[in-house]
Amino acid sequence: MKQNQILPLVLLVIFLLPGKSIWSQKLKFDRKKQLIVGIKGGVNFTHTLLIKSHSVMSATVNSSNGSAVKKYDPLIKNMGFNGGIFLLYRLTNRISVGMEGLFFQYKYAYTNTYTWEDADEGTSFILEQKHTNRLHYFEIPVLLRYDLTIRKVTPFFQGGLYTGFLHSGISQTQSIQTSGQVYPVTPIENPSIQTNDRFARIGLGVLGGAGISFFAGRVMFSLGGNVRYSLIQPMGNLYRYNDDASFSSAYLDVADHINLLNMELYFSIGVPIGLSGGGQPKFGTNYCTY
Repeated sequence: MKQNQILPLVLLVIFLLPGKSIWSQKLKFDRKKQLIVGIKGGVNFTHTLLIKSHSVMSATVNSSNGSAVKKYDPLIKNMGFNGGIFLLYRLTNRISVGMEGLFFQYKYAYTNTYTWEDADEGTSFILEQKHTNRLHYFEIPVLLRYDLTIRKVTPFFQGGLYTGFLHSGISQTQSIQTSGQVYPVTPIENPSIQTNDRFARIGLGVLGGAGISFFAGRVMFSLGGNVRYSLIQPMGNLYRYNDDASFSSAYLDVADHINLLNMELYFSIGVPIGLSGGGQPKFGTNYCTY
């Protein structure tokens, strides 16, 4: 190779090497051994899993309808809210462990319909009642998170366990009465009633989900979702017939044996805090990995 051809080649290599280093530094960040503190909030939707149905009233032998079956609202209609704080400790650039403290509301609703018919007169009386339940818990999820990349925009997966402590249970009943002589009237909204006695005081379950984080200097923004499945049913036989609120007599209602499947959508903001020893790199500290 001629001398006048070697010089341009050397200059090209010298130019490209720093460029490669700069490109790597722009994309990748050192996040090892960082403690992140933040807040999160969002909404959630609950799907009711029926294990066994129960009813205050039972059909007679001559009944043409048989026992009434409750109709549960679909997932999209059962929206609750959630929010709280979180801690996330980054063991490596990709693996983190986290703990959250949340106030979490589960909502579900179902409808009961009763029909009485007078065989002699041919008249009927229909009572339709919709029962809306809201369960409020203080929850403590413990999560293991894995980041797919170590760049500014970082998709991630996470999973773990959660335990919940019942704060309150609230139920409200809406009633509609019709008969052969009376046309349907405006639904009657009955007062909300506290139903703590009907539910287990402590909950336990598993959760898993995914999301995406954006690292901007000293702030981490995340958008994600989790699916929760309760390992302890919120209501079992031990609590079903606790009737301090007189639900069975006032509204002809006794709860089914159910379980809850919940989908959470959330947004969070976190910042790194200094650890003992100092000198920890922040989100904006870049490094070269090649």
